[in-house]
Amino acid sequence: MVRSSASPPPTTTSGTSSSSTSSTKTSPTCVSAPKGQVCATDLPQACADLGNYNGMILSFQISACKSALGPFAVGDIADCISLDTITTFSKGSDTVECLRRTITSACLPSLPTICTELAGESGSVVASKVPLCGQQLGPFAVGKSLDCLISGKTQGDDIISCLWETTGLIDPGRICPVAFPPPTVSSTPTTLTCLSQQLPSACAILQNVKGLSLKPLVGACQLVLGSYGVDAIAQCLNPVEIVSGSQGRDIVSCLTRTLSKACLTRLPSSCEALGDMSLLSLALKLPQCITDLGPFANDGVKTCATSKPTSGQEVLKCITNALAGGSGSGRVSEEDSTAVASLPSAVARLDPVTDSPDPEATPGSGPNPALIPDQSPSPTSTPTPTPTPSPAHKKGHKHKGHGKGKGRHHKDDDSETLTHFAAGGDKSSTDFWWKFNEWVWKHNHGKEVDEDAVQKPKSPA
Repeated sequence: MVRSSASPPPTTTSGTSSSSTSSTKTSPTCVSAPKGQVCATDLPQACADLGNYNGMILSFQISACKSALGPFAVGDIADCISLDTITTFSKGSDTVECLRRTITSACLPSLPTICTELAGESGSVVASKVPLCGQQLGPFAVGKSLDCLISGKTQGDDIISCLWETTGLIDPGRICPVAFPPPTVSSTPTTLTCLSQQLPSACAILQNVKGLSLKPLVGACQLVLGSYGVDAIAQCLNPVEIVSGSQGRDIVSCLTRTLSKACLTRLPSSCEALGDMSLLSLALKLPQCITDLGPFANDGVKTCATSKPTSGQEVLKCITNALAGGSGSGRVSEEDSTAVASLPSAVARLDPVTDSPDPEATPGSGPNPALIPDQSPSPTSTPTPTPTPSPAHKKGHKHKGHGKGKGRHHKDDDSETLTHFAAGGDKSSTDFWWKFNEWVWKHNHGKEVDEDAVQKPKSPA
């Protein structure tokens, strides 16, 4: 078969389904419309056997099941076999039922690299790599696919050919060259997005990390990639290979190169179903769509889920555009992945403007010195100590103002206080009370007092 060097990768081919064709390596037939991925339908034997155990003994059997699931023991599948949920009353049948319900979320876009590396190998090399291939296949190494690995085949090419056929996956070497269709045929992209174009943030963040600090971070990247990045997990995210001299940028480069084949050719069924849903149903079903998109749920997709859509068609179009790059969101370039957002060290505050408190309204503060006429003693005189105000005087009084003044001081009127009357502080004096009335009149009316207008009060008996 002659392949065009300009032909797009397997996941960019058009079409919705493929006819049943032979998948042996010697067949000259090429496939023009391969499946994007296959999803698991059965459990490894070690997991199915959990139904034979109950109680705490399940804890000892679960490890074998987890190992058989390989890199697919994540998310809801991992929750089914969590040791934290095992009690004396646990039933293995419940665990198996949970696994059967969630195993369909484990999908495989292509054979793991460790399996395809069997090509051209034979003898002891095949014998050493077959167990690793089976471990990476996880729940796909069952039934006839398991037979491919344990039937005693000694030629790597025979094993690979067998796996392509039994898993239902299509050998990329058998993809027919496809010309780009005319624009008038369809404007819908056949490949929505690839992980190499939009590395999940948990993986892109590795760019700036070095040495042993990478070890705890690769696990988060593995979890995000899940079943979409089986090859990448095997090749680029092996914690055992991380040493003090490891560079995060090398891991990111490896991920970008390996994930070029991990592409989303169509939306998960949980997302496609959103188009016909009411707003109430959207609120209940949209989270499942985001979950099923896994690492493809970029920032643009998440914005679609939080932007208060008015219809199912609107949110479906938003998600499709975000994945295809129509929204420009979620794409992570090498430059973006190395940039670290700098947070401001201080946030600007805008404090409310308040009027200065009335000095006489502050208990015990006394009059504002700036408003009192200069009565400072001469350099040679001894200052008279300020008498301590009585408790009743400490409370003070607050002048709220009248008319246009609204509590603001006149230039000079307030310079007089009761303690500065010429009559002194003797309240039994008639002059004291006349002075008091005069001060009140001037304070309220801002003009000289007409002595006839103010009746001198009689001194108290």
